[in-house]
Amino acid sequence: MKNTHQHDSANSTKSGKLRQAAGALTVLLLLGASAAAQNSVGPFSGQYQEGFENSASLAVGFAPNSVLQGNANYHTAWGLRTTSWKFDCLIQPNAGAWFVGETGGLSYLEFNTPPARFGAYFGSNQPGGPTTVDVRFLDSANAVLFTDTRTIPNNCTWSWMGWDITTLGVSRIEFVKSGTFGFMMMDDLELDLPVVNTCFETFCFGDNVTTACPCGNSLPNNTISGCGNTTGVGATLSMSGSCSSSVADARLMAENLIPYRWALFFEGGSTLPSFGAPFYDGILCVGAPYAGVQFVVADVTGVAGPITDIFYKGLPYMPNHLPGYTSYYQCFYNDDAYGVCGTRWNLTNGVKLTWTP
Repeated sequence: MKNTHQHDSANSTKSGKLRQAAGALTVLLLLGASAAAQNSVGPFSGQYQEGFENSASLAVGFAPNSVLQGNANYHTAWGLRTTSWKFDCLIQPNAGAWFVGETGGLSYLEFNTPPARFGAYFGSNQPGGPTTVDVRFLDSANAVLFTDTRTIPNNCTWSWMGWDITTLGVSRIEFVKSGTFGFMMMDDLELDLPVVNTCFETFCFGDNVTTACPCGNSLPNNTISGCGNTTGVGATLSMSGSCSSSVADARLMAENLIPYRWALFFEGGSTLPSFGAPFYDGILCVGAPYAGVQFVVADVTGVAGPITDIFYKGLPYMPNHLPGYTSYYQCFYNDDAYGVCGTRWNLTNGVKLTWTP
C-alpha cells in the first residue's frame, strides 16, 4: 500500500524549495528577466568589411584569399567571384558590383584573431529547392564548438546570417553545403574583433578578505570568484565588449556554475555598505535599484552566456545608463542538492561598469 504521508511530505518538500527560490527572487526584486541567450545577431556594420570588390580573381583549390582587411583568409574548392549568376533565377550583388558564389561542398574562413561578431548576406539560385548549409564554428585545434544549420531560399534574394561568438575562441567558420547542388552565394561580410577595455572591474570576492562567506565556504586569498559552491570552487562573473552607451555591446558571462541549473543575471544601481552581506550561500554586494537582466540555464560545462544587450535590458528600470554613470552586476544561481550552506542558492563575484559615450 502506498504511504500517503510520505507522498505528501515529498510534495511539501518540493513546494518548500519552490517557495524558497521564489522568495529569493522577491527579495532581490529581479524584474524583466528574459529568455535564454542566443548567438544570432541582426545586421550590423563591423569594424572590418568585405564585399569582394577589390580582388581581381579568387584562388580556388582551398588556397588562401585574404579578406576582411587582412584579418581572415577565405578558402574555397571552386568558388567564383562574379557580378551576376543566372541558374534557376538571376542573382546579383547585395551591394556593390561583385559577390562570391559556390557550387557545393565545403568553403571556410580562417581568422587571425578570434572574432567577437561575424555576419554576411547569403543567397541561392539553386534549381529545385533551397540550399541547406551547416555553418560550423571551430577552435584553434579544429574542434567543432557548435553547428548552426540554415536554409537559404532559392529565390535569388539575400538573407542575413550573423553570430555573436565573443567568448568562444572561434578560429575557423566552415560552410558545408548540401542538397543536389548546394549553390550558396555570399556578399558583404562584417567582422568585429574583441574590444579591450579598462572601464569595468570585478569586485566582491569570496576570499574572506572583506566579507566572510556564510558558512565557512570562503576561498583562498586572491580568489576572483564568489563564495565556494558544491563543485569546490566559486562561480566567476566576467564582462566583455565595450562600455559605450551608444555602441551598447557590453556582455556578461558566468563560469563554474552548476551544469544544467538556472542562473539569473541582475543589475543594481549601487553597492551594499561594508563590502556586501551574506546572502544564501554567497555574498550580495549589488544594491538597489534592481533590474533583472536575463534568466539562463548553464550548459554542460557550467557556463552561462554570453548575455548580450545588457544596456537595453536594464534600461527600462535603471536611471543610470548614461555616460559617466555606473552599473553593478552579479549572477544568482542554483547550486546542486542543498548547496554547501543548505540554501541551494549562491552568487558570483560582482562586476562594476562605468558607462562611456
